[in-house]
Amino acid sequence: MTRQIDELIRRISELEDELEQEFVKKREAFQYMIERFNCFYCSYGNGLAGYFREIAARTEQYWCPIKNGRRIVASHSRYPRFFEYGDAESYRRELAQLRAELMDQEAKQ
Repeated sequence: MTRQIDELIRRISELEDELEQEFVKKREAFQYMIERFNCFYCSYGNGLAGYFREIAARTEQYWCPIKNGRRIVASHSRYPRFFEYGDAESYRRELAQLRAELMDQEAKQ
């Protein structure tokens, strides 16, 4: 458990570094201070939102990879691999394989 927390902290730190680099690249000399702040705020907020979306997607893939009964407007990238709503047979048969794929992806990173 502590290894996972350390990994999460490391990834958040890497994300912050990436966001700072992106912010510096986009900074223009003609921007006013408030515009620079707005640019930083949006870059950081969008990056952080994307990071948490990926955490939620991986958590959902591991614990509950079942598509919703209703249409989803904006699903995450892992959603197409989920089991159809009501397909208990496939869920029971292939759940271990889907979890193993996720763990393999984690090990490669």
